[in-house]
Amino acid sequence: YYADGLPVSLTADSTPPLDTVQLLRSLYLYPYGCAEQTTSRAMPLLYAASLPGAEQALDIDQNEIDNRLRTAIRRLSAMQTTSGNFGLWNWYSYTRPWLDAYVMDFLSRARELGHAVPEQTWDSGMRALEITALDSYGDDDARAYAVYVLARNGWSDPYDLAYVADNLQRNGLTTISQALVAATFANLGDMQRGLSIAGDIEIDGLSASGYWFYGSPLRDSAMVATILIESGLASPSSLLSTYEAIGRGFGERRWTSTQENAWLVMAAHAARSGHMVAVSLNGETQTSEGAWQTTLTWPPEDGYVALRNEGDAPLFASIGVSGYPLADPVPEADGFEIWRYVYDRNGVPLGSQALMQNDLVVVVVAGRVTDGLSHDAMFVDLLPAGLELENARLEGVIDVGDLAWLGELTWPDTIELRDDRFVAAFETYDDRFRFAYLARAVTPGTYSMPPPHIEDMYRPYIFARGEARSIVVTGP
Repeated sequence: YYADGLPVSLTADSTPPLDTVQLLRSLYLYPYGCAEQTTSRAMPLLYAASLPGAEQALDIDQNEIDNRLRTAIRRLSAMQTTSGNFGLWNWYSYTRPWLDAYVMDFLSRARELGHAVPEQTWDSGMRALEITALDSYGDDDARAYAVYVLARNGWSDPYDLAYVADNLQRNGLTTISQALVAATFANLGDMQRGLSIAGDIEIDGLSASGYWFYGSPLRDSAMVATILIESGLASPSSLLSTYEAIGRGFGERRWTSTQENAWLVMAAHAARSGHMVAVSLNGETQTSEGAWQTTLTWPPEDGYVALRNEGDAPLFASIGVSGYPLADPVPEADGFEIWRYVYDRNGVPLGSQALMQNDLVVVVVAGRVTDGLSHDAMFVDLLPAGLELENARLEGVIDVGDLAWLGELTWPDTIELRDDRFVAAFETYDDRFRFAYLARAVTPGTYSMPPPHIEDMYRPYIFARGEARSIVVTGP
């Protein structure tokens, strides 16, 4: 990385620490906003004030946090359908019952902490969860999450909820749904039943819940730990091996999803036990209730940083670094392949020839899925500084004048034309995809055109990165 001003976070705790500063920063800077991503970015902000170093690292105060939360609540309310469910990208997008419960979980926590949630959003959302919970033909994972949120908020007849939870428990649930059902009984006042179910849960080494529930072993472990601790069915000390496994899993992952990052922060918050951590940083003693965390700028003035444990109990320490890489990223392909082509408006490839200022180009990005799986994919093409996006979306079968040569393009779930990038999100029902957009040369100069990128939004380690290229724009 470029070393000047490189932010470095240090964390020390008596339990394996999760670098909440880096996790929160990643969520805070995440640039996209479907219902899952909006919820995942917002939910950890509810607890940012109690996480050491969070406000310092994000360079925001509580007023800005509250503003972010208000914006998220408004955005999610605008995504709600007339039936109370939440569309993935907008109110007329497709819905998922598990996502409904996740959004309402966030909104209920926001209400508990005094944030305003529109009554219409709240009432219709909870009624939609009732329908999901009582649907004996629905998916058990979604029903378990729905009944948990209902019980946590005292919504619906408790006998009905207990009946649903009891029937779910007989159905052979995934680990995460077992935890949700155990917490449901705890929230209904039946701690004995909740503890009995929780005692049978084996978190370490669990298999992931389904892809349509954004599941991964890392997300599921973090979510299960959070739910069990919050509901009083476990303590952080009793889940020490789980937190060790979560820490290892997080350290081994090259990239994590918004869902994983959100629940990792939630798990870190749940594990705050109130114990005091004492360390010295370059000889200056500092204490913290729970995890100690700070952010430094690298390189340090003295050329090094000395961190010492000043307490009696062993401490786990971690370091996190984020910055700008020295070299351009090289092409990679893992589950996808991707290519980019630049044409004039008549379909003639431009190759390395220079563009004249005000020229219109057609950028075509094509690729294929190579792992045979379904994906919630997001394609991003960053623009060089000399180009600007020109027009609205091109999709379906193009048959307009001299653009007819484009043929059939992939129909996205959503598309965004931003100042600096073209973005398309879509489900990969087929093994091939193809997008196109128009850009205009506006500023003379020689520019680097960043590589196109595609990834599975909830398994970001499945991705492809194309080739970068240079582009020249000449003046009149």
